[in-house]
Amino acid sequence: MNHQLTYITKINPIIFDEVFRGTVVTLSPLDEIKILLQKLELMEERTKYLERELSKHQKLNSAFSKIIGNSEVLLESLSMANKVSKTDSTVLITGESGTGKELVARAIHETSDRCEQSYIRVNCSAISPNLIESELFGHEKGAFTGAYKVHRGKFELADNGTIFLDEIGDLNLDLQVKLLRVLQEKEVDRVGGFEPVTINVRVIAATNRDLAKMIEEGKFREDLYYRLNVIPIHLPPLRSRKEDIPLLSEHFRVHFNQHLGKSINRFEQGLIEILSNYHWPGNIRELENIIERLFNLTDDDSLKVRDLPHYIYKEEMASATQNLDFLPASNILTLEEYERQIFTHACQFYPSYNQLSHALGITHKTAAKKIRKYGLEHLLGNKYQNT
Repeated sequence: MNHQLTYITKINPIIFDEVFRGTVVTLSPLDEIKILLQKLELMEERTKYLERELSKHQKLNSAFSKIIGNSEVLLESLSMANKVSKTDSTVLITGESGTGKELVARAIHETSDRCEQSYIRVNCSAISPNLIESELFGHEKGAFTGAYKVHRGKFELADNGTIFLDEIGDLNLDLQVKLLRVLQEKEVDRVGGFEPVTINVRVIAATNRDLAKMIEEGKFREDLYYRLNVIPIHLPPLRSRKEDIPLLSEHFRVHFNQHLGKSINRFEQGLIEILSNYHWPGNIRELENIIERLFNLTDDDSLKVRDLPHYIYKEEMASATQNLDFLPASNILTLEEYERQIFTHACQFYPSYNQLSHALGITHKTAAKKIRKYGLEHLLGNKYQNT
């Protein structure tokens, strides 16, 4: 069977001593040209992809060095924060409590053109509802009982600089209306005042709450949300960036050595592994508190597994038990054999009957009885003994 082929023809003249002598004809199969073009397009796409990835990992301003971590999800958020820091656009930072929202807000300010001006932080949930309007917008002398002089609010104090409104989701609806006006008009009305005060402030807001859901429930103004959400930056929880836990743990080790006057130089074998397996509902703040706890309980130059809270032990044991390699259904073991497996595994993690019993949720007497029954005394705490 004959196959009809299509060629691309290229004709080049042959000229010798300025006299035309003939031509050279080159035939290239069209299919080969198509393959080459496809490869070229593929290489162009790869180049564009690498350029996009490189832009995510471009060198961050030194102001972001206080935010520890090299995970992909964190670097994407920091890269965006770094890019927008030079603008005056409003930023909304979202994320769970303890993820470092204030650190990012301060880094944005320190990287911006306003870095030499004021950085004012306001925790909207920590100020009494009766005082927050005055704290934010100020008041005139005589505006209310006890107002003996003019009080400049946080927005005025932040003039030409940055104001960080933490826990913005806790503002009541009346204050949300007034904040919206400040963002739109670039001016504040002091309580009891008659003339607005013009301001030039860069606003960064943060919340751990779901503002979209609050809008549906009528607890947050939709127009304010869109005014704040010009540049959204989401900080991932620690459980989504567990590869950063060793870096963070080392950072806190250095930090507490300096602040507590200690010389802790190592982590006991297996400690970082347990920390990495924990789900960290309190995020980085919880990790910092745990490392501080270990510092206060250790009696030598290392941070030890035995000093971890029992709830971290329990999660570690639950994870370990799920990973036991049980036999197929056709070879079901006796309950006693499964029990032996569990105790054999658990004995490696705990140096005492007391800690083992807490981890397994049994009494000290039962733990000691089972260890002796299966002859596992020699395994107790073996995995985490000092080397």
